[in-house]
Amino acid sequence: MLLLKIRRVSPLHILSQREVEVARLYGQGKSYKEIGLLLNISPATVRNFLGRIYTKLDIGNKVELISLLSTG
Repeated sequence: MLLLKIRRVSPLHILSQREVEVARLYGQGKSYKEIGLLLNISPATVRNFLGRIYTKLDIGNKVELISLLSTG
């Protein structure tokens, strides 16, 4: 016998671990500079990460990102 479990896959699964970290911190209201200090990257790198995150998730703003984070 075989038991299969079906679960809903979060859209966040297409993000890298680092992208998820940046997205969660940004969703918590942290600035680019704060995220950069926490993750030891530059604010410009944070901005680049967020651009890729928005593209991968096909979203256009922070509200949509927070909505995905709360469901994922």
